[in-house]
Amino acid sequence: MSNICRHLVWNNNPRNKDRKIKIDEEEISELCPRIWALSVELDFASEEDRQKCFLQTLLKGCFGLLGVKSPQSSLKISACNIQLFFKIFDSVLKKFKATNLKPDSE
Repeated sequence: MSNICRHLVWNNNPRNKDRKIKIDEEEISELCPRIWALSVELDFASEEDRQKCFLQTLLKGCFGLLGVKSPQSSLKISACNIQLFFKIFDSVLKKFKATNLKPDSE
């Protein structure tokens, strides 16, 4: 994923308009199911594996992939972004509930 993001950044730089790197959109489409599966399987992973997986970093990389031009790939990437966001939100709520704190009611 990092190579694809690097190539997208390179291609978006106006100085490189004559030296664009070809990005295989099929490769991006193949990444999306893997990203989704990683976020879902994290709930069932060992504590050691959970510590290795940084959903926030994965989300940043996934947002970087939105620079692709294909609408089909963009939709798949957007779905992964939403899934990752909800997983991050769930983990924050679990930590919040574990500390037995109650939100301020206004």
